[in-house]
Amino acid sequence: MKAQSRGYRTDLMLARLQGALVGDRGDHLVIRTPGNPMFHWGNYVLADRSWLDRPLADLVATFHAEHPRSQHVAIGVDGVDGRVWGAGEVAACGLEVDRNVVMTATRVRAPERPNPDAVCRMLAADAGADWEAAVTLHALDHHDFDAGEFRDVVQRRMNARREQQVAGLGGWFGAFVGGEMVSGLGLFTDGLGLGRFQDVETLASARRLGLASTLVHHASIVGLRDFEIRDLVMVADPDDTAIRIYRSMGFADSELQIQLARPMPTA
Repeated sequence: MKAQSRGYRTDLMLARLQGALVGDRGDHLVIRTPGNPMFHWGNYVLADRSWLDRPLADLVATFHAEHPRSQHVAIGVDGVDGRVWGAGEVAACGLEVDRNVVMTATRVRAPERPNPDAVCRMLAADAGADWEAAVTLHALDHHDFDAGEFRDVVQRRMNARREQQVAGLGGWFGAFVGGEMVSGLGLFTDGLGLGRFQDVETLASARRLGLASTLVHHASIVGLRDFEIRDLVMVADPDDTAIRIYRSMGFADSELQIQLARPMPTA
Protein backbone atom coordinates (compact mmCIF):
# COMPACT_ATOMS: atom_id res chain seq x y z
CA MET A 1 0.00 0.00 0.00
CA LYS A 2 1.24 3.46 -0.90
CA ALA A 3 -0.26 6.34 1.05
CA GLN A 4 -2.11 8.76 -1.23
CA SER A 5 -2.71 11.69 1.10
CA ARG A 6 0.05 14.23 1.65
CA GLY A 7 -0.84 14.36 5.32
CA TYR A 8 -0.20 10.66 5.86
CA ARG A 9 2.77 10.57 3.50
CA THR A 10 4.47 13.14 5.70
CA ASP A 11 3.29 11.34 8.86
CA LEU A 12 5.01 8.20 7.59
CA MET A 13 8.08 10.19 6.60
CA LEU A 14 8.39 11.53 10.14
CA ALA A 15 7.67 8.14 11.69
CA ARG A 16 10.48 6.49 9.75
CA LEU A 17 12.88 9.32 10.56
CA GLN A 18 12.07 8.84 14.24
CA GLY A 19 12.75 5.11 14.25
CA ALA A 20 9.36 3.62 13.40
CA LEU A 21 8.95 0.37 11.49
CA VAL A 22 6.32 0.35 8.73
CA GLY A 23 4.88 -2.95 7.54
CA ASP A 24 2.85 -3.22 4.33
CA ARG A 25 -0.14 -5.57 4.47
CA GLY A 26 -1.57 -4.63 1.07
CA ASP A 27 -4.73 -2.86 2.23
CA HIS A 28 -3.21 -1.34 5.35
CA LEU A 29 0.10 -0.29 6.84
CA VAL A 30 1.23 -1.20 10.34
CA ILE A 31 3.31 1.43 12.11
CA ARG A 32 5.33 0.48 15.18
CA THR A 33 7.77 2.57 17.19
CA PRO A 34 9.73 0.11 19.35
CA GLY A 35 11.57 2.91 21.12
CA ASN A 36 8.32 4.60 22.19
CA PRO A 37 5.57 1.98 22.64
CA MET A 38 3.30 4.31 24.64
CA PHE A 39 3.11 6.87 21.82
CA HIS A 40 -0.31 6.16 20.32
CA TRP A 41 0.31 7.75 16.92
CA GLY A 42 3.65 6.01 16.65
CA ASN A 43 1.87 2.66 16.99
CA TYR A 44 -1.16 2.56 14.74
CA VAL A 45 -2.74 1.17 11.58
CA LEU A 46 -3.21 3.19 8.40
CA ALA A 47 -6.03 1.76 6.28
CA ASP A 48 -6.69 2.36 2.61
CA ARG A 49 -10.07 3.65 1.45
CA SER A 50 -11.40 0.18 0.61
CA TRP A 51 -11.98 -0.34 4.32
CA LEU A 52 -14.69 2.32 4.28
CA ASP A 53 -16.96 -0.19 2.53
CA ARG A 54 -16.40 -2.78 5.25
CA PRO A 55 -17.48 -2.88 8.91
CA LEU A 56 -15.37 -0.65 11.12
CA ALA A 57 -15.34 -3.43 13.71
CA ASP A 58 -13.26 -5.52 11.29
CA LEU A 59 -10.63 -2.79 11.13
CA VAL A 60 -10.58 -2.49 14.93
CA ALA A 61 -10.02 -6.25 15.11
CA THR A 62 -7.18 -5.87 12.61
CA PHE A 63 -5.60 -3.20 14.81
CA HIS A 64 -5.72 -5.53 17.83
CA ALA A 65 -4.24 -8.38 15.79
CA GLU A 66 -1.38 -6.15 14.64
CA HIS A 67 -0.83 -4.51 18.05
CA PRO A 68 -1.86 -7.23 20.53
CA ARG A 69 -0.19 -5.57 23.53
CA SER A 70 -1.63 -2.11 22.97
CA GLN A 71 -4.40 -0.92 25.25
CA HIS A 72 -5.21 2.01 22.97
CA VAL A 73 -6.68 1.99 19.45
CA ALA A 74 -5.31 4.34 16.79
CA ILE A 75 -6.45 4.08 13.16
CA GLY A 76 -5.82 6.39 10.24
CA VAL A 77 -7.79 6.39 6.99
CA ASP A 78 -5.81 7.28 3.87
CA GLY A 79 -8.01 9.78 2.04
CA VAL A 80 -8.30 13.44 1.19
CA ASP A 81 -12.04 14.14 1.44
CA GLY A 82 -12.78 13.36 5.10
CA ARG A 83 -15.03 10.38 4.40
CA VAL A 84 -15.57 8.18 7.45
CA TRP A 85 -17.99 5.59 8.84
CA GLY A 86 -21.33 6.70 10.26
CA ALA A 87 -21.47 8.20 13.74
CA GLY A 88 -23.42 5.24 15.14
CA GLU A 89 -20.89 2.71 13.88
CA VAL A 90 -17.99 4.76 15.22
CA ALA A 91 -19.66 5.07 18.63
CA ALA A 92 -20.46 1.35 18.73
CA CYS A 93 -16.75 0.64 18.38
CA GLY A 94 -15.97 3.02 21.22
CA LEU A 95 -13.96 5.33 19.00
CA GLU A 96 -13.73 9.07 18.53
CA VAL A 97 -13.12 10.79 15.19
CA ASP A 98 -10.52 13.51 14.84
CA ARG A 99 -10.72 15.62 11.67
CA ASN A 100 -7.81 17.84 10.68
CA VAL A 101 -7.04 20.05 7.71
CA VAL A 102 -3.86 19.37 5.74
CA MET A 103 -2.45 22.70 4.55
CA THR A 104 0.40 23.37 2.13
CA ALA A 105 2.55 26.32 1.07
CA THR A 106 5.53 26.92 -1.19
CA ARG A 107 6.19 30.38 0.25
CA VAL A 108 4.97 32.25 3.29
CA ARG A 109 4.00 35.78 4.23
CA ALA A 110 4.83 37.41 7.54
CA PRO A 111 1.97 37.23 10.06
CA GLU A 112 -0.28 40.26 10.37
CA ARG A 113 0.55 40.59 14.08
CA PRO A 114 4.08 39.32 14.71
CA ASN A 115 5.34 39.31 18.27
CA PRO A 116 8.16 41.89 18.51
CA ASP A 117 9.46 40.56 21.83
CA ALA A 118 10.04 36.98 20.73
CA VAL A 119 13.51 35.68 19.95
CA CYS A 120 12.95 32.84 17.47
CA ARG A 121 15.70 30.33 16.81
CA MET A 122 16.44 26.69 16.18
CA LEU A 123 17.48 24.90 19.35
CA ALA A 124 21.18 24.27 19.72
CA ALA A 125 21.77 20.55 19.21
CA ASP A 126 24.34 20.43 22.02
CA ALA A 127 22.39 22.59 24.48
CA GLY A 128 20.70 20.27 26.95
CA ALA A 129 18.82 23.15 28.58
CA ASP A 130 17.13 24.01 25.26
CA TRP A 131 15.82 20.48 24.81
CA GLU A 132 14.76 20.13 28.42
CA ALA A 133 12.74 23.34 28.01
CA ALA A 134 11.13 21.91 24.87
CA VAL A 135 10.16 18.70 26.68
CA THR A 136 8.67 20.68 29.57
CA LEU A 137 6.63 22.91 27.25
CA HIS A 138 5.24 20.06 25.17
CA ALA A 139 4.51 17.83 28.18
CA LEU A 140 2.38 20.40 30.01
CA ASP A 141 -0.88 19.63 28.19
CA HIS A 142 -1.12 15.92 28.95
CA HIS A 143 -4.94 15.80 28.65
CA ASP A 144 -6.26 12.66 30.41
CA PHE A 145 -2.95 10.83 30.36
CA ASP A 146 -0.76 10.21 33.38
CA ALA A 147 1.58 13.19 33.57
CA GLY A 148 4.71 11.09 34.17
CA GLU A 149 3.98 8.64 31.36
CA PHE A 150 3.14 11.46 28.98
CA ARG A 151 6.37 13.28 29.76
CA ASP A 152 8.28 10.06 29.05
CA VAL A 153 6.59 9.82 25.64
CA VAL A 154 7.47 13.45 24.89
CA GLN A 155 11.06 12.92 26.06
CA ARG A 156 11.53 9.91 23.77
CA ARG A 157 10.06 11.79 20.81
CA MET A 158 12.24 14.81 21.48
CA ASN A 159 15.35 12.61 21.66
CA ALA A 160 14.53 11.27 18.19
CA ARG A 161 13.94 14.78 16.86
CA ARG A 162 17.26 15.93 18.25
CA GLU A 163 18.94 13.11 16.30
CA GLN A 164 17.11 14.21 13.15
CA GLN A 165 18.37 17.75 13.64
CA VAL A 166 21.94 16.53 14.07
CA ALA A 167 21.52 14.58 10.82
CA GLY A 168 20.56 17.80 9.01
CA LEU A 169 16.95 16.79 8.37
CA GLY A 170 15.34 19.86 9.88
CA GLY A 171 15.13 21.15 13.40
CA TRP A 172 13.21 22.06 16.51
CA PHE A 173 12.46 25.74 16.96
CA GLY A 174 11.58 27.84 19.96
CA ALA A 175 10.25 31.33 20.60
CA PHE A 176 11.85 32.78 23.72
CA VAL A 177 10.64 35.75 25.77
CA GLY A 178 12.82 36.87 28.64
CA GLY A 179 14.91 33.74 28.15
CA GLU A 180 11.92 31.41 28.61
CA MET A 181 10.78 29.10 25.82
CA VAL A 182 7.10 29.97 25.43
CA SER A 183 6.34 28.46 22.01
CA GLY A 184 7.85 25.55 20.11
CA LEU A 185 7.50 23.49 16.96
CA GLY A 186 9.39 21.16 14.68
CA LEU A 187 10.00 21.30 10.93
CA PHE A 188 11.56 18.21 9.35
CA THR A 189 12.22 16.85 5.88
CA ASP A 190 13.36 13.66 4.19
CA GLY A 191 15.67 15.70 1.97
CA LEU A 192 13.44 15.31 -1.08
CA GLY A 193 11.74 18.70 -0.91
CA LEU A 194 8.83 17.97 1.42
CA GLY A 195 8.81 19.57 4.87
CA ARG A 196 6.33 18.86 7.67
CA PHE A 197 5.57 20.92 10.74
CA GLN A 198 5.13 19.11 14.04
CA ASP A 199 3.43 19.94 17.30
CA VAL A 200 3.00 23.70 17.31
CA GLU A 201 2.60 24.45 21.01
CA THR A 202 2.44 27.66 23.05
CA LEU A 203 2.45 28.08 26.80
CA ALA A 204 -1.16 28.63 27.92
CA SER A 205 -0.36 31.94 29.60
CA ALA A 206 1.32 33.23 26.42
CA ARG A 207 -1.33 32.38 23.83
CA ARG A 208 -2.99 34.91 21.50
CA LEU A 209 0.15 37.05 21.48
CA GLY A 210 1.28 36.16 17.97
CA LEU A 211 4.03 33.84 19.19
CA ALA A 212 3.11 30.71 17.23
CA SER A 213 2.59 32.56 13.95
CA THR A 214 5.87 34.43 14.42
CA LEU A 215 7.65 31.13 15.04
CA VAL A 216 5.96 29.37 12.10
CA HIS A 217 7.10 32.17 9.81
CA HIS A 218 10.67 32.02 11.12
CA ALA A 219 10.87 28.23 10.79
CA SER A 220 9.37 28.36 7.29
CA ILE A 221 12.02 30.81 6.11
CA VAL A 222 14.80 28.67 7.58
CA GLY A 223 13.33 25.49 6.09
CA LEU A 224 12.92 26.91 2.59
CA ARG A 225 16.37 28.49 2.69
CA ASP A 226 18.56 26.02 4.57
CA PHE A 227 16.89 22.61 4.27
CA GLU A 228 15.95 22.80 0.56
CA ILE A 229 12.27 22.35 1.38
CA ARG A 230 10.00 23.21 -1.56
CA ASP A 231 6.61 22.26 -0.11
CA LEU A 232 5.65 23.03 3.48
CA VAL A 233 2.95 20.84 5.04
CA MET A 234 0.96 21.79 8.13
CA VAL A 235 -1.84 19.73 9.73
CA ALA A 236 -4.22 21.93 11.72
CA ASP A 237 -7.39 21.66 13.78
CA PRO A 238 -10.21 23.23 11.73
CA ASP A 239 -11.81 24.58 14.92
CA ASP A 240 -8.63 26.26 16.17
CA THR A 241 -8.38 30.00 15.60
CA ALA A 242 -4.77 29.47 14.48
CA ILE A 243 -5.93 28.01 11.17
CA ARG A 244 -7.13 31.44 10.02
CA ILE A 245 -3.70 32.86 10.77
CA TYR A 246 -1.96 30.09 8.83
CA ARG A 247 -4.21 30.80 5.85
CA SER A 248 -3.34 34.49 5.98
CA MET A 249 0.35 33.52 5.88
CA GLY A 250 -0.06 31.59 2.63
CA PHE A 251 -1.01 28.07 3.72
CA ALA A 252 -3.87 26.67 1.63
CA ASP A 253 -6.27 23.85 2.55
CA SER A 254 -5.54 20.76 0.46
CA GLU A 255 -7.00 17.73 2.27
CA LEU A 256 -9.04 16.53 5.22
CA GLN A 257 -7.30 13.95 7.39
CA ILE A 258 -9.24 11.40 9.43
CA GLN A 259 -8.02 9.68 12.58
CA LEU A 260 -10.01 7.35 14.82
CA ALA A 261 -8.87 6.65 18.34
CA ARG A 262 -9.74 5.07 21.65
CA PRO A 263 -7.40 6.20 24.40
CA MET A 264 -6.02 3.55 26.68
CA PRO A 265 -7.88 3.34 30.00
CA THR A 266 -6.69 5.54 32.84
CA ALA A 267 -6.69 4.65 36.52
